[in-house]
Amino acid sequence: MKSEIWVFATIMIVVYIPLLFMQSFSQRAVFYGVRIPLGFEKKEELIKEDKNYKRNLNICFVITTLLSILIMIKISEEYSPIVFLCGMFLFIIEGSWCFYLANKRVKAIKKRENWENY
Repeated sequence: MKSEIWVFATIMIVVYIPLLFMQSFSQRAVFYGVRIPLGFEKKEELIKEDKNYKRNLNICFVITTLLSILIMIKISEEYSPIVFLCGMFLFIIEGSWCFYLANKRVKAIKKRENWENY
């Protein structure tokens, strides 16, 4: 049982790290899937959206990981793989939802700032 929890926690961390640094991996002109003018990626509103995305992702990660581990501890070992997979898929869906919300807010900023030509 203990080894399953360590494997689960390790895989969750491996999935979490790329999601956390997703913006760092993209081009400077693309901010959460939205093309913006070069040099504006350091704008205060966009930095706020980046922090908001990371905060939401951290909350989802902690809640999903702890809840899954607690359930794995409480149930019998034969159901642990189901909890393992459900926890993984739930976190991937939550990460996608966090990205979607950040993308939607950045699109609104782009529209408000009149960056439609980019």
